[in-house]
Amino acid sequence: MHETPTFTNWFPNIYLKKYPSPKRNNNYAWADENLSGNGFSFVKEEKFKNEIEFTKEQLILYFTTQSNITSVVENKVYDYEEIERWLDKEVTPFFGNELKRRINYGNWIKYLQKIK
Repeated sequence: MHETPTFTNWFPNIYLKKYPSPKRNNNYAWADENLSGNGFSFVKEEKFKNEIEFTKEQLILYFTTQSNITSVVENKVYDYEEIERWLDKEVTPFFGNELKRRINYGNWIKYLQKIK
């Protein structure tokens, strides 16, 4: 959140500790040696930031679509109502009198080319 630097601390230290990301394979070998066996070659990687504006309610709903939340609901650790109440209490201070806040999301795109 641009206007609220404390959000940068809250997200990894509070939110992700309470709702950690489920295990996934983040260690794919993007090297040509690995890709060529599947008929592709690596072209380039592009990193980007995507700025999204949320109301508090939209941010809460967005969080409830993440695998962090859906996995605890599916495993019956929490239900959506409990999570939404907790998120409402947690994110309210980040909004203050503002109706919307902007959040930057960063990620990458990998470009591959089919080997002929």
